[in-house]
Amino acid sequence: MQTRCAFVFATDANYFFLAKGLVLSIEERMRSLFDCFVVDIGLDDAARAWFAAHGVGVVRFDRKRHVYFLPEEHLPPYADAQLCRPFLREMLSGYDIYLWCDADFWFQSCDGMALFAELALRHQEQAVLCPEHHYGLAFTRNQKSAVDAARLWYGEIFDEGVAEAFCHLPVLNSGFMALHRASPVWALWAKEIQRGYRKKKRYAFTWHVTEQMALNYVVYSHHLFVPVDPIYNYPCAAAAVGHREDGKVIVTYPPYSLLRGVHLLSFQRYAQSYFDGRFLYRHGAYLEPEELADVRRRFEKADRP
Repeated sequence: MQTRCAFVFATDANYFFLAKGLVLSIEERMRSLFDCFVVDIGLDDAARAWFAAHGVGVVRFDRKRHVYFLPEEHLPPYADAQLCRPFLREMLSGYDIYLWCDADFWFQSCDGMALFAELALRHQEQAVLCPEHHYGLAFTRNQKSAVDAARLWYGEIFDEGVAEAFCHLPVLNSGFMALHRASPVWALWAKEIQRGYRKKKRYAFTWHVTEQMALNYVVYSHHLFVPVDPIYNYPCAAAAVGHREDGKVIVTYPPYSLLRGVHLLSFQRYAQSYFDGRFLYRHGAYLEPEELADVRRRFEKADRP
């Protein structure tokens, strides 16, 4: 029997322009092997029509059905892009493999999609994902700052004991990952999401990373992950990315590796460098000039984490 795979992402109207790049980057190469879905967290009719025309199913997430004790004042609607992830199996039943991808992501090579699906099928209990590691972190940033950030997040979401035990481990990025329907990670992740959102937090950004750190806690605690080369989910917010002569995005250290997955992490914060560095799909040429200009204007005043 053929393995059924769902490829899922989420977006609202504000980030629709990025989601278009994601869809177009896979449309002609790998879409025939996956059913593609967008979780609607605030789309307008024009965006829904565009997705329908490109074969993308539209689904919704009801946070009150799945996540309890939510501090609504800290979680605007776009937080559903994170909250929905442990519940994809319930939202879209009938699939063997679920691939989640952030909307601020596009593929230079679709071999990562096939690789992640194959690994999830082979390792059915484990999550398949990449450590959030890159050459910018290794050579141009203070390593201690990354550990301190992880310590703070784990401490606010869980407790100081968890923070000290886990803060030195590489953060596993949930922006592109695969899970088999039979994996115990689903239930464990959902449980820790509930625990994580019950706690009060001093720092607003901790709400933003609660889902990801809950996943890290689960897969590290139970040894339930398959790590994959970060080249498949490379955060371009870091240094050490550029273009080769044919325009492909690469690591700027030898051997100048081609990024398989281009992750425009923390887009609001780094929007101008992404625009100026031409790191959008097709350097932004998939957008009409007026649309690109409008997006640039909007993100000059954006206020998201």
